[in-house]
Amino acid sequence: AAPELVGLLSELNLSLDQLGGELGPLDAK
Repeated sequence: AAPELVGLLSELNLSLDQLGGELGPLDAK
């Protein structure tokens, strides 16, 4: 995959992680 895609996926993962942390540790285990 292109580095740009990897960067985008990383940012998405971080954003989703932050959202999940704000909504509640339902997926965090």
